Amino acid sequence: MKYLGNALSFLGFVLGFVSAYYWFQASKVAVSPAWELEIRGDVDKNIMGWVTGNMIAFKKSGELNKRAALWTAAAVAVSTLASAIPLLG
Repeated sequence: MKYLGNALSFLGFVLGFVSAYYWFQASKVAVSPAWELEIRGDVDKNIMGWVTGNMIAFKKSGELNKRAALWTAAAVAVSTLASAIPLLG
């Protein structure tokens, strides 16, 4: 049981770093105007290009945040299980 608890603790540690990586990537998403991005259709260099660029960046950041939240939940679950192992044995 001791080794199982240690292994789960280490796994929780690793999962925590994976989630931190995704949080960090989500924070680095930059907004670029749509005319600089490879998207379909003509985009005039006006405010709608910036609005479209914002929407694309928000979507990308949101997807990364979702991944980070799922990895964080997994890290918490595994770490909680690791701390409960000594109580079982």
